[in-house]
Amino acid sequence: MAFRTIGNGSYPIRSVKDVENALRDYYRSGKKPDVKTHIIARAKAIGAEGALPDDWTEAADKAAAFFGPTGNPAPGALAKAAAALTHAALRLDRMAGENTTLRKALEELTPTLAEMKKRIAALEAQPLPAKAALRSIAKTADGADGIPVNAEDAIQRLASLPAHERALALTKISLANPAPPRF
Repeated sequence: MAFRTIGNGSYPIRSVKDVENALRDYYRSGKKPDVKTHIIARAKAIGAEGALPDDWTEAADKAAAFFGPTGNPAPGALAKAAAALTHAALRLDRMAGENTTLRKALEELTPTLAEMKKRIAALEAQPLPAKAALRSIAKTADGADGIPVNAEDAIQRLASLPAHERALALTKISLANPAPPRF
């Protein structure tokens, strides 16, 4: 039984098992294009195309569909190629129109973004609000420094705080001085 190899005698393919072995050798040897072509041709010749990877048979089928048995482009393949080119040109035109629309939208947004950038810079330049006027005092240290704290002073300090700081101070005070449970 005669079989073909590459010029140097490597990759002899006579059966499906030989195709599988050749595939393993192909991936180990650096994936040379002439070896791939040889493996595909031998697999087709012995009817073992099923042993080839799917992406190999799809590429070979596309090439065979475009080039006829004489090696010249097949007439039906030229019509398919022309249709594919027309489809690609239409998609390109559609994308160019979309690109123009997106550029116009960007040009409309640019002044708004510049204005927002200025507003953010102005907000960042403002001084931060003052820290809370209250300080937490442990129950054991309450009044230890000799300064009596009465309710009116505490109310005035709380009233002078902004609303969000007042809420934070009251929360801290309530957590530092929990009410005893009532049973």
